[in-house]
Amino acid sequence: MFRVFTGGNYPEVFNAQGIENSMSGYATLVEDPAKAQLFVFPVFYEVLVDYSADEYIKYKVTNEDVQFAKDKLTQMSAFAKQFNKPLILIFYRDPSYKIDIPNVVVFRTSLYKKERGNNEFSMPAIVTDVLLQHPFQPIFKSANPSVGFRGQSAPLKLPFTAQLRLTTNELMQQLHIPASVEMFYNRGYIARRSAIQSCLKNPQITAEITITTPFDIENKNSNLLFEENILNNQYSLAVSGHGNYSFRLYQILSAGRIPLFIDTDCVLPYEEFIDWKKHLVWVDETDAKNADKFLLDFHHAIHPDDFITMQESNRKLWEQYLNYTGFFSNLKLYFERLVEQ
Repeated sequence: MFRVFTGGNYPEVFNAQGIENSMSGYATLVEDPAKAQLFVFPVFYEVLVDYSADEYIKYKVTNEDVQFAKDKLTQMSAFAKQFNKPLILIFYRDPSYKIDIPNVVVFRTSLYKKERGNNEFSMPAIVTDVLLQHPFQPIFKSANPSVGFRGQSAPLKLPFTAQLRLTTNELMQQLHIPASVEMFYNRGYIARRSAIQSCLKNPQITAEITITTPFDIENKNSNLLFEENILNNQYSLAVSGHGNYSFRLYQILSAGRIPLFIDTDCVLPYEEFIDWKKHLVWVDETDAKNADKFLLDFHHAIHPDDFITMQESNRKLWEQYLNYTGFFSNLKLYFERLVEQ
């Protein structure tokens, strides 16, 4: 059992006890910081630094609550520095800026592999189980694949200036010029567009794709339509959004389906322990416009029995590692490494 100091007695609004309980199988909470092997701040860091005024109201977090947590973090940071122990933070947000706190180890949703620090690790987006009201039923392999996507993207027909910028970036990439011009759309939305276009144009792929707008979420049936899109297709497109991670990836896995994953220099949760390429159709961002070919090659190569097994394995992966309980209950894998350092 690891000896962990969390500071204790947080306001209920933070649900700190939920994180503490999730670690109970491998961690003993200690009251004396001098006896701790690790320090875990059991409040999501964004509550202190990145919440909007509306979010504070929605989640009923008061100024007093925030100040209490900030004081706790300051105290824990001082202890971690004093005893030279790691201080673990959870940052569940889109920004990927560095967090400058002594001895900090950050588990975060949004990371770029090329910019990742040695003290940064990926965490999953915590999603509602797509199978909450559905039984798990794998889809049998068909002659040709079906792929789904329902969400936002850069427009399939770009405005002239945006298309010119994209063409310029693609040319510089081909010439290995380490520069780019700024796009009107974020990196993930451009990659989504490329992958969507490739699947739509290929007659060997059944593509159930709907490009939505931010206003579509107001439709009371939007969530049902989204889940049905995942459940009704063998594959679903998973690409990063505003942050460099795909929320949809974890929804697809929870449904026991196979992600067509476009890698935009992502870091995936537990990638030191999980062979992610056994769970995805992996396409590098530079090949997004050829995603259809990667999908067809994969689909035609996989045995029908392995196709079913992969769907079952993806569901188990989400249950064991990628939902709220799974993520926190497996942090022990990193604790072992951190304590050894």
